[in-house]
Amino acid sequence: MESPNALSFILKLMLVFYLLNIAANNVNYGSAANTKPKINLISAICPKTSNPKKCLFLLNVNSSTRGAPTLRDLGVVTLGISINKANTSIRSINNSLRFVDKPPTKQIYEACIDKFKSSIDMLSEAKQMVTANNFAPARKVLEQVVHVPSTCQKELAKAGPPTVVRLANAISDWFFDIAFVIVKELEAGKN
Repeated sequence: MESPNALSFILKLMLVFYLLNIAANNVNYGSAANTKPKINLISAICPKTSNPKKCLFLLNVNSSTRGAPTLRDLGVVTLGISINKANTSIRSINNSLRFVDKPPTKQIYEACIDKFKSSIDMLSEAKQMVTANNFAPARKVLEQVVHVPSTCQKELAKAGPPTVVRLANAISDWFFDIAFVIVKELEAGKN
């Protein structure tokens, strides 16, 4: 078995790689990445989110979101990123679960994994709806999943999750919230 220092080092190393992945994440999630930046579009959305500063940073650092020509495109891209980040949360929780030996704690971790898995299905459904300009049904779907990361964060806090799990859930939470705000704006016809 690894020493606590080795485990701590491994978790810190995972956190560093995760942060580097966020900063360098220029994957195209469904929008034209080479279009002109739409800073005004991002600036109009982010103040309506629960964490405007994080929203501005996250949407401006990614070329797919930064280059989204319309609010609808930004919504599709952000939903794609939300799906990706939910998968990252699942991987982080799964990796940490290997080091958990108490059954009640394992149940908390497994429940969060299940919640994220179902949220991925619903986010995919919402993404298809936004692509088809069906904004009201997409908003209703997102209302059901927008709080999954924060709910898991609260439940996992009882188990004392490693930093990498808390960070993965926080990033999922920010993107779920951003996607929800964008879809509400689309539904209101402010595109």
